Amino acid sequence: MLGRRLSLPLPQTSSRSSSLHAPQSRCLDLAVARYSSYVENKHQRSKIQELQESRYQQVNSLQEQLQAQIWTTDVLMFKKAQLERALDSADHGIWQKAGQCEHLVSCLCSLECR
Repeated sequence: MLGRRLSLPLPQTSSRSSSLHAPQSRCLDLAVARYSSYVENKHQRSKIQELQESRYQQVNSLQEQLQAQIWTTDVLMFKKAQLERALDSADHGIWQKAGQCEHLVSCLCSLECR
């Protein structure tokens, strides 16, 4: 509203009056420009603040997601190691049983052959 009031043309009555008002008009124009710059700068600072807050929230969200993914990866790696150990143990048991079966088959064959 101040900018509107200040931007109204001043009435001019004569050339002498006009030359006297020229410095005042120039000062008024500079004041209006300065105020407009102030308002624009204030708006830009507010916008920058909003963007910084938004970026901060996005970074925090991404950090939380990354932490959750790291935790999930750690859990999956632990489970994988457990399954590999169980598989190795099962493989060992199978080979052991296969060896026992071969021994029993050979014992049975030797009893039948007599």
